[in-house]
Amino acid sequence: MDDFFAVKRSSPVVCSGTETGAGFNLRLFTRVLCVLALLAPVLPGAGLFALADENEPARATVYTGTGQQALAKAYPDAVRWLTLNDDRRVLGVFFPTLKEPAKGAVLLLNDAGETAVSGVNGTLAASLARRGWAVLTLGLERPGPGLQRLLERPSSASSTEDEGDSAPNDTSVMIDVAATESDEDDPVSRYKSHLRDVLGAGVGELKGMGYERVAVVGVGTACNYLLELDRNGSESVAVVWIDPAFYPAESDALVDRLMAAEGVRVLELEILTSDAASAGPGRQADLAQAGFSGYERQRVAASHPPQGLDGETIASRISAWLNPVSDAD
Repeated sequence: MDDFFAVKRSSPVVCSGTETGAGFNLRLFTRVLCVLALLAPVLPGAGLFALADENEPARATVYTGTGQQALAKAYPDAVRWLTLNDDRRVLGVFFPTLKEPAKGAVLLLNDAGETAVSGVNGTLAASLARRGWAVLTLGLERPGPGLQRLLERPSSASSTEDEGDSAPNDTSVMIDVAATESDEDDPVSRYKSHLRDVLGAGVGELKGMGYERVAVVGVGTACNYLLELDRNGSESVAVVWIDPAFYPAESDALVDRLMAAEGVRVLELEILTSDAASAGPGRQADLAQAGFSGYERQRVAASHPPQGLDGETIASRISAWLNPVSDAD
């Protein structure tokens, strides 16, 4: 197998300390991100994360609010505007590696309601950059109330079990899911299609920089969409779920989707909490029973949901997991 994170660049970025060739001060940027993370809980509701009206129709979008515009003005050298298939643009923030040669690239999709650098994203990306990874971060707007209700509704498989059917028809469940996803009028399908476009644009941006293969990382609800990425079936893919929050339909279809995906390896970072039972052990048992060998679950001492101060710890786990992949291939 080819090197998992092979890098081919005609003009490599030369880094000195915490300054890149483009004049981007990563240390100062990281400090600003920590301050923003601490202030996030007191930001006014009409600011960065204002919610849509209750009667608003279900829709799909990636965060394009004032937070992105502020980042674009504050860090013009770090911002990457990604153009989607429908000509809309999505803002990403690029963290160049601080070690040469680079180990590889990471696409990092933040949790719903977060910008490209809020929450854990900014410090996580900066910590990965210090470990030799180039990182492109993306934010994700919180779905409108109508779409949120559709995402949270029980799947057809769960409904069958609730009705007491002792032998649910797996084939019919798979057909129902496929039919839903092929319906262009279904808001959930449009949402997934849009995020598939976003992820593809992010991976394309990193590959355009010379990174042959890219690991994809999601936080919270963003983990629902990482398997939506279109890819060549011959390519190996590394996927990392950080404190995943799967919707019912996605959770029920997870085993089948992973079994059907060739060359996918998954790391789940489960946050140590005592306030709720974790679904991680159940997922691990289901995947093992199905014969999927590419899954690993690790428990991490961090906030729930993870915050900026947890970035270093989580980056250490991700980098250590990705390194053996690069060394072995």
